[in-house]
Amino acid sequence: MRALVEVDTTDLGAFLEALGAALDGVGPAIVPRASTGLAKPSPEPLPTHVPDNVAVVIETSGSTGAGQRVALSADALRTSAKLTHDRLGGEGVWLLSLPVHYIAGLQVAVRAREAGHPPVPISLGHFSAERFVAELARHFRDDGMPASRCYASLVPQQLAQLVAFAEAHPDAQATLQRVTSFLIGGQSLAASLRQRAHALGLALVHTYGSTETAGGCVYDGLPLDGIHIDLDNSGEIAVSGPTLALGYLDAERTATRFVTRAGKRWYLTGDVGVREESTGRLQITGRLDRTIISGGVKINLDAVGDSLRELMREPGVLVAVDDDLWGQRPVLVLEGNADAATEDRALRLIRERWGAVAVPERIVWVDSFPLTSSGKPDLQELARIVVD
Repeated sequence: MRALVEVDTTDLGAFLEALGAALDGVGPAIVPRASTGLAKPSPEPLPTHVPDNVAVVIETSGSTGAGQRVALSADALRTSAKLTHDRLGGEGVWLLSLPVHYIAGLQVAVRAREAGHPPVPISLGHFSAERFVAELARHFRDDGMPASRCYASLVPQQLAQLVAFAEAHPDAQATLQRVTSFLIGGQSLAASLRQRAHALGLALVHTYGSTETAGGCVYDGLPLDGIHIDLDNSGEIAVSGPTLALGYLDAERTATRFVTRAGKRWYLTGDVGVREESTGRLQITGRLDRTIISGGVKINLDAVGDSLRELMREPGVLVAVDDDLWGQRPVLVLEGNADAATEDRALRLIRERWGAVAVPERIVWVDSFPLTSSGKPDLQELARIVVD
């Protein structure tokens, strides 16, 4: 058995040293922890020891349910980094703008280590598009950052801030264009945002993956080499390959999500998707647990919300409430100041695109969406707000 220790990510240098020791097997396995108070760690005490092949334990945020402690091996993390570099065309300098106690940020650190360059912190912490551009320009100018290949991993909210800033400040475009590829993951990427980014000359790669797959394993709809994707009759996505986590620290939970079929180990993601007939690319349409049945008709809350955001450019999230007659009904949560014209347009667009059954029974306005510590809308908190 191997010792398991918590590592505060506030001191990035110390964290990177602990991560390197964990990956090389010369130090204890680590649990990256933020000291900001934003994280929602499990109330269960951590074990003092884990199996020898565990290098890192990541606590997921659990936007749709309780978070889990995911055990990852050094081999899975390193293989994921190699497959990423292979797909992108080679190793390079990695910009770090995501918290390293979640898999996206952690993998930036792993990829940087595998490439032989320490990650470059850019607007780390409270993200600011202006600060990102200024710090990136300074690094290119003062620190001699190699211009051959430079990568950044962002969530869509960060990309949206960068795009808006660059649209208003043309001088920022040239700086951002020096980034070889922006990896965008964590949630769906609106086509309109992608188009605006492309108009600025930014190269985007939309990634799909999770902590259980050691980060992104499908890039622009196509799995990385050695990664296999399967869809069952319900559309649930299963992933197999060398980047899979060892499982959860909870053995019972592991048995329900990691299964063996025909001698091959699979992770059942709980995500729902389809393959495009013409290209074979995987398209994520939502979550199994985000599909409700209202009056006998299935409604995918994520799909409805994504289309609304795409058509209106308005941030909107749908949550479900119990209904004695229909079973469940969707409620739309919008961000900002209540506006009757916006409400009317949203309801009309949903009716036209998805039919009357998907039209929310009501609309709730919030000043700003509550977020999980990984920056995603906190669906549990939104559900509580709607019910209250």
